[in-house]
Amino acid sequence: MRGLMSGRNRLEQVASMSSIRRRSSLGYFNPLTGLSVALTLLAGVGCTSTEGIVAERLRCVVDTSGSSIVLQVDTSITLDQPDLFNVAVDSRGEVYASPTRGGSLMHWSASGVLLPMIGSMGEGPGQFAGGNILPFVVDGDTLYSRDNHRHWVVYGPDHRFVRFAPLGPISASSPMATQFTKDGLILSSDQNGQERYSILLVDRSGAIVRRIRALGEPQRGSDPLRAAFAAEDGTFWVGPEIYSRGGYSVEQWDSTGRVVRSIRRSVPWFIADSLIRPFGKEEPGGEGGERPFLFPRVQQVASDVHGRLWVVTTVPKTPDARDDIMNAKDILTKYSVSAQVLEKHVEVFDLGKNVVIASAVFPYGFLLMPNARDAVHITEDTTTGFRRAVRLTLRLADSSGASCR
Repeated sequence: MRGLMSGRNRLEQVASMSSIRRRSSLGYFNPLTGLSVALTLLAGVGCTSTEGIVAERLRCVVDTSGSSIVLQVDTSITLDQPDLFNVAVDSRGEVYASPTRGGSLMHWSASGVLLPMIGSMGEGPGQFAGGNILPFVVDGDTLYSRDNHRHWVVYGPDHRFVRFAPLGPISASSPMATQFTKDGLILSSDQNGQERYSILLVDRSGAIVRRIRALGEPQRGSDPLRAAFAAEDGTFWVGPEIYSRGGYSVEQWDSTGRVVRSIRRSVPWFIADSLIRPFGKEEPGGEGGERPFLFPRVQQVASDVHGRLWVVTTVPKTPDARDDIMNAKDILTKYSVSAQVLEKHVEVFDLGKNVVIASAVFPYGFLLMPNARDAVHITEDTTTGFRRAVRLTLRLADSSGASCR
């Protein structure tokens, strides 16, 4: 399997290579060529900006050939398919995912063997509500899972139920906007309406510990969920509040919410206004009114043990992506269509040198874990309807395959 995956890795790093080549001929940035792209970094608020810093020729690739584990599929149960983005990986390499119908957690061993479900549907101890479950692995491989009862269902490393815990004022409905920090707090840019802040830090009983940046009234085009990440130095990396056009940005905040660094990337694959209209019609199952088209967007931000910043953006592959997604008849069809017309771009920044050292493209079903080392890639077999998942271990490698620092 590793040989097969190794061949796919280079392809999946620039998913759909023929598509990238077509774009390159139209002036789009090709991550494999290492073409220079403008990078602007601002160091602090009100300071003199350093502009026009050019990305060095990309000397690294995001390599997944070191460890690629295919997760076993149970083809006898069509409802128990892993949800595209409600996935977590623990320190042992075990994988947890919400099944499409919810009510329990799917569980795989580090070698990819499908193990018995964790929990069951209901309201008793250790049970989950129906619908999506969002799992998080925290210190010591404790498992916190947010379900539609709007609380945490906590399981220990031995997969035995421990307790229920309140969410408090956060919604925790997206992995891009929620993070369990190493100091025992929960960061969220996703709140339930009682509080309106860019970031809330709560403890694991739901009590507010810190509020960062009060929000005003939502602006047209503002992102309801901002990517957010707590770095080990006490700062925060945050995605943009307003959707970008023709490029993306991320900011580094201090503990008070003051911007200490801003990275702006002008890259043509972050599709501009001329190709994608920012607003679409009501989404399937909505209650009426205009809905924003969420892409392109900064999807995830994380930093690794070497202090490098990983930014994952989700971008349309085609000019018709907006209409294709908005016209999907139901949520399941919408997922399938999204997988066909959207893709993920991953860029890795060496913050000390102010350069981008690696850029890669993955299919839509790619999800980076908070440690910026593990990832899960889920694809859907349109013939059988089954979703297949692969756990990936990411590393940066140079052209010879050696580790790239």
